Amino acid sequence: MSLLQGLDVTTDISADTDYVGTGGIWESGLYDTKVKMAYLELAKSNALGVVLILETASGKTLKTTQYVKSGNAKGNKNYYERKGEKHYLPGFNIINNLCLLTVGKNMSELVTENKVVPIYDFTAKKELPQEAEVLIELLGRDCIAGVLKKTSNKQAKNASGDYVDINKERSENEVDKIFRASDRLSTVEILAGETTAAYIDVWTKANEGKTRNTFKAIPDKPGAGSSRTSAGAGASATASAPVQNIFAAPSA
Repeated sequence: MSLLQGLDVTTDISADTDYVGTGGIWESGLYDTKVKMAYLELAKSNALGVVLILETASGKTLKTTQYVKSGNAKGNKNYYERKGEKHYLPGFNIINNLCLLTVGKNMSELVTENKVVPIYDFTAKKELPQEAEVLIELLGRDCIAGVLKKTSNKQAKNASGDYVDINKERSENEVDKIFRASDRLSTVEILAGETTAAYIDVWTKANEGKTRNTFKAIPDKPGAGSSRTSAGAGASATASAPVQNIFAAPSA
C-alpha cells in the first residue's frame, strides 16, 4: 500500500490563491530547476513528508522536506481546519502543485517505486543507503521554483526530548511557490483559464533578493522556546478538484 493514500484532492477544501508574502543558502528569487529526487518519509509523529531535491543547470541543489500529511496528534490529514473552513497543509499544496505543473496529475495519482536512496541517519550522522518510496514520475521534470531565504531560530532538544527554538539564528531556504517551466504560469492562473503569466512578476517584485526574518529573541536557557510544528511551511498552491485535463503532461 502506497503512503500516498489519503492525500486526495476534494471539493470541500479551500482552493488555492496566488499571494505574496512579506519579507551554500540560495538568495530569494526564481530558479529554473529539475527534480533530482522526491521520496516519502515518515516522521516519528507519523507525519508524512516529501523530501524534495531540486537542481539547477549548474548543479546547485536545494533540499527541502514538505509535510503533506499531519501526524497522529492532528489526525493524519492533508488539511487543517480554521474557523470552520478546511485548508490544505502548506507542504501538501507545494508538492501537489509541483505534480500538477509537471506531470499533470494530483499527487495521490502518481506512480511510486521503492528505491534505495541516500537518507540522513541521525545515529550515524551521515547519509546512508536506505529504501524509500520514490515519486518516480517527478524525477527529471522541469519547474520554476520561487525560493525564499529566511533567517529563523535554531532549534535544540529540551529536557523532554522535544525540539524548541533557541536564541541563535540560522539561515534557511523555503520553497514558496512553483511555476510551470514552459509558460511560467501558476496553478491558479491555469485553473482560471489564463494564458499569460502575470503572477510570477508580482512574486518576483515582492521577494527577489529579500530575506524574510522570522527570528525571535528567546531567553537562552534549557526548555525555553516554542515547540516545532508537525506539518511543514510554505505557500498555499493547489487545486480544489482533479483538473488533469488542463495540465498538459510534458514529455520527460
